[in-house]
Amino acid sequence: MASNAPPPMTVIVVQPPAPMATPPEDADPPPAGFGRVARIAAGLEGRIFALPEGTQRLPDFEGMTPLGSIYTTALDVTARRFDQGFPGVSDRFEWFGIDYRGTFTVTTAGDYRFRLTADDGAKLFVDDKLVLDDDGVHPPTAVEGRIHLNAGAHRLHVPYFQGPRWEIALVLEVAPAGETYRVLRVDRPVGPLPTEDVTDRAYRPR
Repeated sequence: MASNAPPPMTVIVVQPPAPMATPPEDADPPPAGFGRVARIAAGLEGRIFALPEGTQRLPDFEGMTPLGSIYTTALDVTARRFDQGFPGVSDRFEWFGIDYRGTFTVTTAGDYRFRLTADDGAKLFVDDKLVLDDDGVHPPTAVEGRIHLNAGAHRLHVPYFQGPRWEIALVLEVAPAGETYRVLRVDRPVGPLPTEDVTDRAYRPR
């Protein structure tokens, strides 16, 4: 005798998609702008100088008297308007220079590409060797170069100047072989990028 019982039901459970992981925020971001007055132990010191109106090229800062110093862990001043000066140091917002010096550490020997974007002029020296020359009065302009670095500590020197108001820019990026550019942080080791660090602000590809 045929059964009148309904066929068994198939229950399909639909799981909601797992929430996407939120990229971790940088717990210790670089100071905004050109730097801050408070000293940073593992950072760059930038000595600020007043320049004569009409300056067209980077001067030799040696022998000049600085107005004061600021400190930062990265040069990441993207193109923007600048009219606030340097609170606690100087109110200058044009015709000034900053001479940045410090060190950074490389984890793995190899060829490293550097990119320097500046408005107005800037240069990059690594271990006292000129790597990039972006000197002169001009809108934001990027120059690139390559240098072989051994593992260990290296001296970094970036002289910069701003001519007439109002626009500024100063960004220094690095790229190990086969990788994209990221802002150079002197308070973190530089080397091939681990995959787990790709969401880090300092290592975000440009």
